[in-house]
Amino acid sequence: MRIVFGLLLISGLTFAQHSAGRAPAGVSTPSVETPRGGLMDVDIVGAETQTGFNYGFTSSAPGTLSSLCAVPDIANFPGAGDFANDPNIYYIGNNTGALYSIALDTCATNLIGTATLNGGETYSGFAWCRASNTMYASSTNITASSLYTLDLNTGAATLIGPITGSPCAIALACDNNGQLYTYDICDDNFYAVNSGTGAASLIGPIGFDANFGQGLTYDAINNVMYMAAFNGGSFAAELRTVDLGTGNSTFVGTLGSVSPTGLLQMASIGLQSMPVQIPTLSQWGLIAFITLLLSIAVIFSIRRRRQVS
Repeated sequence: MRIVFGLLLISGLTFAQHSAGRAPAGVSTPSVETPRGGLMDVDIVGAETQTGFNYGFTSSAPGTLSSLCAVPDIANFPGAGDFANDPNIYYIGNNTGALYSIALDTCATNLIGTATLNGGETYSGFAWCRASNTMYASSTNITASSLYTLDLNTGAATLIGPITGSPCAIALACDNNGQLYTYDICDDNFYAVNSGTGAASLIGPIGFDANFGQGLTYDAINNVMYMAAFNGGSFAAELRTVDLGTGNSTFVGTLGSVSPTGLLQMASIGLQSMPVQIPTLSQWGLIAFITLLLSIAVIFSIRRRRQVS
């Protein structure tokens, strides 16, 4: 009896250990939280690490995932990914540091280069900042975390500094003002991160037991922070929103509960963030010319009506 109890205790301690990687086999339980409603519908893309596919889904129906393209280097766990200012989504393999881009319309994959990290750390998050046209990256070894910028043309990573105060930074996102955010799977808190130094400032608890690789992304149109969480309590992948003032997260739905079902885990999610197209001088000239023609046509029409009457 003592032996059995000891084995169960050891198993429980092992299971409780924090990891930034792939979740082990387990049984998910339905969440008892009330799903959040009233969200503006947006299309989200996530890298699912159990099946090895990119899936698309909407914020109003996270239970139904649509298969898009295979995730490259899936064996090395793509712990970080995001869109930039082009149609491609970028992923990196944790164990190799190999940076890939994927064109989701054709599934064409391009190996860009290798991004080396601090010794012992693996990538945990990407965040494209529209305010500065910069891809930031976070890494962790569940003891310390670091912040980088990433060159999307070569794959080279430039260290900014340690993410002080958050040893287990598991994801990264950037808002419209260029402010970075992360959350920690060891203390289950949400943080603001200084993009110039890496220093983390505590915002507050996320409200659930987070574990294993997961993702974070910001809806720049509707100003909503989305979290592709892996809830250690329910042992399930969940879509959640985050209150940037308090850090508390709100359950939206279980990812893939309708399709494809089973144990799922999204190590990263992203929203396509194309730059706003500003007309060139020649385009402005064409717009002004068309506007002038329409104005003349309206004036001519009004005068003709007056003459007839």
